[in-house]
Amino acid sequence: MADSTWRWSKLFDVQLVRKKQYDPLKVEEQVLEYWEKSKIYYLVKNKAWNERENTPIFAFLEGPPTTNGFMHVGHARGRTFKDVKLRFYRMLGYRVWDQAGWDTQGLPVEIEVEKKLGFKSKKDIESYGVEKFVEECNKLVNYYLEAWEKASKRLGLWLDYEHAYQTRHPRYIETVWMFIKRVWEKGLLYEDLRVVPRCPRCGTALSQHEVAQSYKEVDDPSLYFKLPLEDREGEFLIAWTTTPWTIIANEAAVVHPDETYVVLDVGGEKWILAERRLKPFVEEVGLEKYKVVRKVKGRDLVGLRYRHPLLEEVPYHRNHKPPYHTVLAAEWVTMEEGTGIVHAAPAHGPEDFELGKQHGIVAYTPLRENGVFGEDAGVFAGLQFEEAAEKVVEVLKRKGLVIHVGTYRHTYPFCWRCDTRLFYYASRQ
Repeated sequence: MADSTWRWSKLFDVQLVRKKQYDPLKVEEQVLEYWEKSKIYYLVKNKAWNERENTPIFAFLEGPPTTNGFMHVGHARGRTFKDVKLRFYRMLGYRVWDQAGWDTQGLPVEIEVEKKLGFKSKKDIESYGVEKFVEECNKLVNYYLEAWEKASKRLGLWLDYEHAYQTRHPRYIETVWMFIKRVWEKGLLYEDLRVVPRCPRCGTALSQHEVAQSYKEVDDPSLYFKLPLEDREGEFLIAWTTTPWTIIANEAAVVHPDETYVVLDVGGEKWILAERRLKPFVEEVGLEKYKVVRKVKGRDLVGLRYRHPLLEEVPYHRNHKPPYHTVLAAEWVTMEEGTGIVHAAPAHGPEDFELGKQHGIVAYTPLRENGVFGEDAGVFAGLQFEEAAEKVVEVLKRKGLVIHVGTYRHTYPFCWRCDTRLFYYASRQ
């Protein structure tokens, strides 16, 4: 008891306790000072580790916080839970491995530095100098890392900060490369074209996990348009899309093989769409006068060729021959929205890509990785993909191929890092 009293008297200014006015900040300062001088964490850890030589190990490797900002209450809560669990296992008699860790690389850090330097794109980094930019990233990491460690210690979180791993350390990076090398040597790595969500601002692809956390409700165009059939004057496939810019890269029209499709007579023109979508289509576009002249199964439409709606505006489509600009069949075509005829752009949709691959259609697009159309996009060259959407609608209207443009409210993915609208894009992975 005497020893305990002595320790507490050394720890606290007794006058602080006796005073009516309690000063928590002063008490915290003294407690931290005591912990630091007595090295209480190391005393407990080493004693628990060395005296339990034959007991099981509870290994904890921290899923590292990213050092691109300060700790907030959510971080503090999560780290407190970790600390409680580690203390609990020590009390159970385990030898506890409690290595701290810091995520010091990647876009979260880079984006903070870009904001600080006023950068808008990757080209700004290249102009500034990659090495200088990396140096700025390291400075930012050092600043926040110091703040994180200080805040963690103030919370009383007992972790091994002295031997904390950092993802920027050469030994950490070398280990990752060693793993990749071994996987490559075993023939388990290959490169192929895949359609993945991409952020034009960050200049990177995103994983499905990242995309899942960043959907927002948006209003997009609800565009019903015509695809004129080759060698069938006045006959059209009726398609629907909420991303008109993808029509620039359209390569096929897709029907459901087992669904029934109707041929409508509309003012002398023949319009083809799914029977199950006829009623909602008529209601949405306000079609009053039409007549069903015949019905046909989706599989019987397969092989029909159509004239690309932007053939004159996008020259590279002029060299395409079957199976390009042809009706294909797929069971994933839905009857829940649209017309039952899907306009397919293999470079901008995972299902479109796989279907195109089955039929030998190359996933090509004039859209560049930064979300801007290149010179091979014809009249759409130089336009950002959302800007191009407006021009596509204008061009199709001028050519008499637009049936209706409305508004469609739905969820759409945005970049969780910078809040930029994503687009699906075929790239090598």
